[in-house]
Amino acid sequence: MELILTGINHKTAPLDIRGRVSLKKNQIDKIYKFFINKDLVEELIILSTCNRTEFYILIKKYLNPDIKKIVYNFLKQFFDLNFDLDNYLYFKKNKIALEHLCNVTSGIDSQLLGEREILDQIKEALIESKKYLKNEDLEYLFKQALEIGNYTRFNTDIAFGDISFGSIVIELIKKEFKILDNKKIIVIGTGKIANDIAKSLQGYKTKLIFIANKHFWKADILARIYKGSARRLEELDNLIKYNDVIVSCTSSPHIILKREDIAKFKNNYNKLLLIDLACPRDIEKIKTTKNITHYDLDDLVNFTNAILETRKNSLNKAKKIIEDKICTLELEPAQVY
Repeated sequence: MELILTGINHKTAPLDIRGRVSLKKNQIDKIYKFFINKDLVEELIILSTCNRTEFYILIKKYLNPDIKKIVYNFLKQFFDLNFDLDNYLYFKKNKIALEHLCNVTSGIDSQLLGEREILDQIKEALIESKKYLKNEDLEYLFKQALEIGNYTRFNTDIAFGDISFGSIVIELIKKEFKILDNKKIIVIGTGKIANDIAKSLQGYKTKLIFIANKHFWKADILARIYKGSARRLEELDNLIKYNDVIVSCTSSPHIILKREDIAKFKNNYNKLLLIDLACPRDIEKIKTTKNITHYDLDDLVNFTNAILETRKNSLNKAKKIIEDKICTLELEPAQVY
C-alpha cells in the first residue's frame, strides 16, 4: 500500500480560501461515504481544523488512481468553487506524508507554533474515521505520529510557555487598551475556544457577555460559570456600541457581523477591537480605522512575542528529532516506503 496525503492549510492558502473548503461534521460524513461508495481508497482519515483540511489515504499500489485529481474534482464540485483549487493543494507520498503528519502532531506545522489543540483534533479525527472504516494501518501510523509529536514536544521548547487563543486575546486587548480591567467583552460562540478565552480572562476585572449562535442555554451556562451575562445573537446589533471588544469563534458557515453593522460604530468616541478566530470568517473583513481595529486568524501569524521566539529557536532540533524517529520507526503493517 501507499500513504497519500493531499490537503490545504494556512501555509498554502489565505483565510478566505481555507474558509471555502472548511468542513463541518455533517459534510465530513458525506465525504467519507463518497470515497467508500466509490471504492476509491483502502483507508481514509480526514483532518479538518480552522487552518487545514487534509486527506490521509492508503491505496493499493496496483490501483494507482490519481487521488490528488479525485480529491481536487470532488472538493471543487462539493463546494461549488469558482477558482483553481489546484493552486493551493499540496500532495505528499509515503515517508514525506508521514513526516508531515509528525510535523502536525508536534505543532511544527501549526499557524500558532507548538499549539496543543491539534493533538485533540487529531484524536477526534481518528475516532470519527472509525465510524466508516476500520483504518487499522492508518490508525497505527497516526498513533506512531502522536507518540513522535509528544516526544518532540517533551524534548524541545517547541511548546514552551502558555500560548492559546485565550492568551493571545489578552495580549491583543492589552496592545489596544493597555489594561483589561473594566473592559466590556462580547464573546460570540459557546464552544471550546469561547470557554478557553473566558477561563483566561478570569484573573481580570472584565465584564463578559456570551452570545450563542444557536443554543442559548450554552451561553447561559458559560455566563453562570464565568459570572457574565448571556444574550441572543439577535441582540448583537444593539450591544456593539456599548462594548470594547468582540471576540467571535463560532462554526457558522456564514458571516455573523457585517461591515454595515460595524459601520454604525464608526462615529462612536470609544475604541472597538474585533478579534475573529473563525474559519470561515464570522466578521466581515474591514480596514483598521482610528477607533476600530480588526484581527483575523491570518493576522495572528504576525502577532509574536517572547514565548513564540523561544519556540522558534527549537525548530531545527524538533525537525531533527522527527527525521531521526521516522528513520528508525518500524512502519509495518502499513509498509510506507
